[in-house]
Amino acid sequence: MRISLNKYKIFSNAKINIGLNVFQKEDDSYHNIDSIMVPIDLSDEMDITFYSELGDLKIECSDKNIPTDERNILYKTYKIFFEESKKEKEKISIFLKKNIPSEAGLGGGSSNAGFF
Repeated sequence: MRISLNKYKIFSNAKINIGLNVFQKEDDSYHNIDSIMVPIDLSDEMDITFYSELGDLKIECSDKNIPTDERNILYKTYKIFFEESKKEKEKISIFLKKNIPSEAGLGGGSSNAGFF
């Protein structure tokens, strides 16, 4: 059995809010927001490898303070994609090089998920 690989290098930008209105807290403790975001030149780098076989997601990160298990937003994105598409999970590996400071309000995690 031959396994094919598709490798991609993705740069996911940070973003800043130039306008933010937070309103209406929901029952799940999240808030509805109205915001204007602008991408900036700072970005994280993701090396993503898609394998042509069933499997799971493996995440490695340059920042050892970032969880690489089911708490990671990339893992949550992966899980929801396969649940919603009703496809069998495919083997994917991601190496995330963090350049955007974590928890700095620059949207690094959500940008990583969106680009993934």
